[in-house]
Amino acid sequence: MFTYTMTGGISTAGCSSPIELVKKYPHIFGLGSSVYVKNKAQNKGILEKVVVKRVNRVFPSSPTCAGIAAIFNYVDTFNRVWLEEELVWQPEAVTLATAYWQNIANLAQSELERTGCA
Repeated sequence: MFTYTMTGGISTAGCSSPIELVKKYPHIFGLGSSVYVKNKAQNKGILEKVVVKRVNRVFPSSPTCAGIAAIFNYVDTFNRVWLEEELVWQPEAVTLATAYWQNIANLAQSELERTGCA
């Protein structure tokens, strides 16, 4: 039978600072962003601006959802919670509202033509 007894050691020198690992999760809207409500612009032609106060990251809790990315929601200054797809930047909101009002104008014009008032 062979028995081996280990001897020796490791010596280190120098300074070491703790390493902090941070995982970054990219999201569309940052803190303080002025964004617009997509539904109101698209379905009512109203530009409602909200300011993002807090960003929440939600992970799926079900083990069957493995590999699904985090879902972001945003809290505005009135403490209303918005999902990422409910908010848009100003140029997109203006485009959606303009399309809504153009559609209303086209419907009004076709109704006037249909009734013979145009």
